[in-house]
Amino acid sequence: LIKEILKKKQENTLCYITQTLVEDGRMSINKFYSLLESYKTIGSHVDKFIVKLHPQANEDIYHEIFDTVKNVEYSREFPHSTYYLTHYSSLAYTASFISNNVILQELSGHPTPEIFRKASFPIFHNVTEIIDYIKRADVSKPNLEERKKALQYFAIFKEDDSPHNEIYKRIKKYLLKSTKSKCP
Repeated sequence: LIKEILKKKQENTLCYITQTLVEDGRMSINKFYSLLESYKTIGSHVDKFIVKLHPQANEDIYHEIFDTVKNVEYSREFPHSTYYLTHYSSLAYTASFISNNVILQELSGHPTPEIFRKASFPIFHNVTEIIDYIKRADVSKPNLEERKKALQYFAIFKEDDSPHNEIYKRIKKYLLKSTKSKCP
């Protein structure tokens, strides 16, 4: 996934990696609309604001807020952006191999999980802080080998196999080992 994305031209875009906050009942629709309204301001600081939709996202929520904004696009695919914004999506780790600018916004009542804090993603609490960060951000490409070392505690890196196959192999190996130890 990462190598394919890096082959594409990077644009001055911010990708908002959505989560199912409303769909899962973790946030009221009114609070979420207010949050999305504030993101319109961020959109004015980049050439394009891409809404990367979660597979279970209610796309209508985003269209209701962003359809009047000219530089907003919607995608189910992972774009090659300069900046990535999310709250605590695991896709933040994928984004960190594409950009040095993975931004987490901590929401009231939704503390950022420790695994994200340990990974050293910048965490902000409001749109003004996010915009200030964008204005001074390092837009150079991340060093993939250094990033792998920094995040090896949090992720599995296999270029020759999919993560799903790697997880399957590890579980199978564990089950075979535990089954053998119980046999006479």
